[in-house]
Amino acid sequence: MKTWEFEVLDPAYGQVTEGPVWDGSGLLFTRIQQSRIMRYDPAANSITIVRENTNYANGMTLGKFRGQTELALSRNSRSRNSRESAPSVHET
Repeated sequence: MKTWEFEVLDPAYGQVTEGPVWDGSGLLFTRIQQSRIMRYDPAANSITIVRENTNYANGMTLGKFRGQTELALSRNSRSRNSRESAPSVHET
């Protein structure tokens, strides 16, 4: 049986992080309480802020819309879903 090892990359602020989505070379995730989308780059072993003032976005997924890769977000503060241009998406 395979065993898993987990490593904390970026501690959750307010105990919650959500929305992990792989963009082809990095992991996008949210810091809900800070209203930010973050990106972990395993090649550089770094975490950067991708987007701020997200209206407390939590769930995310990538998809195609009219030929463009976009990031779909679920936002808590206004109970709505939205679609935005995907940040730094690497097509594979």
